[in-house]
Amino acid sequence: MPAWTSTGHTRLVRQGGRKAVSRLSRLTDSRRWAWTGAYAGRFVVVAATYYLTARLSLRVALVGSVVTPIWPPTGIAVVALLWFGVEVWPAIAVAALLVNAPINSSLAGAALIAVGNTAAPLLAVGLLHASGFRAQLDRLRDALALVFLGALTSMAVSAALGTTALLMDGTISRGDVGSTWALWWAGDATGVLVFAPLLLSLGQVGQLGQLGWRRWLEGTGVIASLALVAWLGFHSQFQDTYLVFPLLIWAAVRFGQLGASLATVTVVGFTVWAAIDEVGPFAHTTLLHRMLMLQTYDAVIALTSFVLAAIMTERVRALAREHRNAETLQRSLLPDRLPIIPGVEFASRYRPGGAGLEVGGDWYDVFTLPRERLGLTIGDVVGRGLAAAAAMGQLRTALRAYAIETDSPAAVLQRLSRLVVEFEAAQMATLIYAVLDPDTRTLSFASAGHPPPLLIGPNGSARYLMEARSPPLGVTKAAQAEATVTIDPGSTLVLYTDGLIEGRRGSITESMEALRTAVEGHHGDLDSLCDDRVLQPPRPESSGDDVALLMVRLLPAPIGDLRVLLPAEPHVVATLRRTVRQWATRSGASDEEAGDLVLAVGEAATNVIEHAYTSTGGQVEVEASIRQGLARIVVRDRGQWRPPRPDGGGRGLLLMQGLVENVDVVSGPRGTEIWLSRRVGRPPARTESASIPVPRPLAESRLHVEVTQLIDDIDLGNSARLYREMLDGMSDDAVGLVVDLSEVRHIDSAGIRMLHKLAGWLAQRRLELRVVVPDASSVRRVLELSCFDAHVPVTSTVESAVSEISHTRGELSASDLVPE
Repeated sequence: MPAWTSTGHTRLVRQGGRKAVSRLSRLTDSRRWAWTGAYAGRFVVVAATYYLTARLSLRVALVGSVVTPIWPPTGIAVVALLWFGVEVWPAIAVAALLVNAPINSSLAGAALIAVGNTAAPLLAVGLLHASGFRAQLDRLRDALALVFLGALTSMAVSAALGTTALLMDGTISRGDVGSTWALWWAGDATGVLVFAPLLLSLGQVGQLGQLGWRRWLEGTGVIASLALVAWLGFHSQFQDTYLVFPLLIWAAVRFGQLGASLATVTVVGFTVWAAIDEVGPFAHTTLLHRMLMLQTYDAVIALTSFVLAAIMTERVRALAREHRNAETLQRSLLPDRLPIIPGVEFASRYRPGGAGLEVGGDWYDVFTLPRERLGLTIGDVVGRGLAAAAAMGQLRTALRAYAIETDSPAAVLQRLSRLVVEFEAAQMATLIYAVLDPDTRTLSFASAGHPPPLLIGPNGSARYLMEARSPPLGVTKAAQAEATVTIDPGSTLVLYTDGLIEGRRGSITESMEALRTAVEGHHGDLDSLCDDRVLQPPRPESSGDDVALLMVRLLPAPIGDLRVLLPAEPHVVATLRRTVRQWATRSGASDEEAGDLVLAVGEAATNVIEHAYTSTGGQVEVEASIRQGLARIVVRDRGQWRPPRPDGGGRGLLLMQGLVENVDVVSGPRGTEIWLSRRVGRPPARTESASIPVPRPLAESRLHVEVTQLIDDIDLGNSARLYREMLDGMSDDAVGLVVDLSEVRHIDSAGIRMLHKLAGWLAQRRLELRVVVPDASSVRRVLELSCFDAHVPVTSTVESAVSEISHTRGELSASDLVPE
């Protein structure tokens, strides 16, 4: 057993560890002394405050120099226990004993009163904690808890012990017990009701510095007016004491608990003054009647003011919470960032309206569509608050879904209008939906009751697009109008909500003309166009309606060297292909050479997206140049490549090597670079145009071959979705699947991997797969370069694919099968 010894500090210390324990002891002692010093400071503050306010209150004592009409120390004691904890109760007890000892005939009576003055606040705090009380008094339940638990219930203890002490000392007779108890209880309870809210609201004093001079002037005027009205009400012959209540309500509603507490103390001070002087309503009455009337009036004043302040604070917080929820919902439904698309520039603004706490239903959205097009939309839902924000979210989600199903903006708006009418998705909404094709430089759009778009030409001229106008959504199910215009490179499209023009001076027509004039002739960037031209006065910032603003600028095709920096995300691959194709074509490459460069760069970017980054936030950088007929392109990342995929990856490098003359992959600690080079500018080879047989109708049979036609480019961004859709579309009685890629213009390694995965899934179930690609298609060339046709049969027509499946199954001839 180890040896133990006792130190002079009565601690048992292991002999081998005295030094460590000594250091710990010194640390503990320092913390104890620090805690002791802080406690001593709180003890002195609480005791001194209690003693001084008690001595002042006793100057107006009316029963045996002990019972006062209002006893502020009870409110101070309750707040001290709430702020500093119940461990400061000795300070209250000592101060209460020092106050009562000189004015009582016996020390026992003074001690009993001190016990009551300590026990009542302790009981009040215990009951408040049990009820979940919050010292901010920002809920109605907190105000009611302070009234009924902290004041009325708990102060009965101090009144009972104090009355008993006076009875023991002979200060009062048995016949005076009831009235003395009532006066004592009412005085202590009123002290809690008046002074506890005042002290608890001191935490709001820091907010006074945020008030403007008008609010300071208003608050000062309310308190000064209240003092004047209270003095006149209690000292004049009219005795109109009820006139203080409008000003009390004003202070509580406009300035919360702090204003209500200051107003209450002001009125209570004048009532006590009037009661002492026996003037106004307190004249010519008995002492008991005077005190009960004073205490009842003060209690009503305190209860009215700070309960109303609690109700208003709770209501304001609820409105603010609803506003934050609606704004959060609205912000979450707005794009957190606009897409980065080479050749297209975006800018957007959202300005909440200045009226009220609720947000509106203004919104905008930008999203990519198949075939490298862009969907642009801006709208306004009638109403405000959560309902409008929720309706906005429904329309935004539905619009994106409908935009995938159809290319026509008018058809999208017609479906949205039917949604609003049949399912009451919103009361009414205005909306513009446009489809921008950067390749053809066309804009197709439809408007449902929305202000017309504003188009600014490259020369700075501005005009409204007044075509394709239809009633707002939810008004009719009729077909919507649609228009298509050509946009020159350098043009800017301005989409906005009605809050932008309704906030200007004059009629709507005058406001629209003022907006057109403001933007005309602008040749700067979009940010300056938004902030310096569109959102500047005469539109006031205090406009009651929200404003959503979306600007889209079509940039001229790149000339010379190309540098593109895009987020490493699957959806940017299509954008990158379009940009490289425009650059290569304008730099003198033939269609075939530009196609090879596009495919190679797309594969390099796909590799970066799949392998370089383990989380979002990475970027892919592309630099390209053509010097003396040699195209050099580098695709760069700043990440660390992951190991190769185990599911048949690695086709991307094989494709790049077949598309360009040289491929070099250089990896280092700062990232990876893929260097591509190819000669361009050669005369294109003459080739005979391949005839594409038209599939003839096939007769119905008991066998079923599923035919799926894909029309969008297939890349990393959509390959997983297309795989799921094809599997979901397979019927149970199908004996095979034909995937028709006749309309597909591009497929990368991710798409090829998807087709291999599809073939494996079908083979496990003894089903056949055929892929249809015309012989002259660039997709056919990619499949041949990747050796895909060595594993999965590739045919030129749907008819021949169905025929092959027929022969393989050994059931019927090709003329007996029906593709679906």
